[in-house]
Amino acid sequence: MKSIAFACLLACAPQEEASSVAIDPSTLVLPSSTSAVDANVDLPTVILTKTKLLLVGVPRDWMNVPIGIGDMDGPIIVPLRGWLKDPSVTGHDVAIAFDSDVTAQTAMQVMATCIEAGMNVFHLAVSKAGTTAQIPLEFGKPDPPGARAITASVFHNGVMLKVPEGSIAPGCEALGEGVTVSRMDGLIARDRLEKCVAHVHTTYKTTTASVLVTKDTEFHEVVTLLDALRKDASTEAISLGISN
Repeated sequence: MKSIAFACLLACAPQEEASSVAIDPSTLVLPSSTSAVDANVDLPTVILTKTKLLLVGVPRDWMNVPIGIGDMDGPIIVPLRGWLKDPSVTGHDVAIAFDSDVTAQTAMQVMATCIEAGMNVFHLAVSKAGTTAQIPLEFGKPDPPGARAITASVFHNGVMLKVPEGSIAPGCEALGEGVTVSRMDGLIARDRLEKCVAHVHTTYKTTTASVLVTKDTEFHEVVTLLDALRKDASTEAISLGISN
């Protein structure tokens, strides 16, 4: 999901302390924010590749990916939770770096585990083809009153958009069935998607967004969708869900 790179890591302003109750990674809520702050170099940093999950800093540890069932407590990665609850880890900020081809399911399990461990401000980076892109994330904020959502669903042939009135037709000019934004050479057409989202926000007065991906969706495509949906300042909150 990305070719645009920002000069610094982006983060949201801290909210109240994260809940310690079990987190459902299929319904993570990502409120929009444009507040940019320099990332603290002392932040605990989680690195996720297709073969390794690492924690950099103090403590420092790693484990193999795929993660075995014995290391899972529902959606929570038990060793990672233990690392993040080490007394040497203070505050509620965490940096997470993903390889772009990790699956959405594993990436969301990592984020859910960080929330379970008490983290609620995320400095998120996704690397692809030598570039790094960051998006701001913060969890636990409810939808605004009277929210009207634009829903983006990712399929093998492209992205389908829906609003309360119905599905957005191919071409993005009217309501109707079909793939709203088709893939080009197997990739999501970022510019077309961004223009379509902006048009839908203006025409249908949507204020929030919901992204639905499959568990095997590569995470760089999740970032492409989140970035496109954040381009319009009227997007007050984004929810992210995984379908089987």
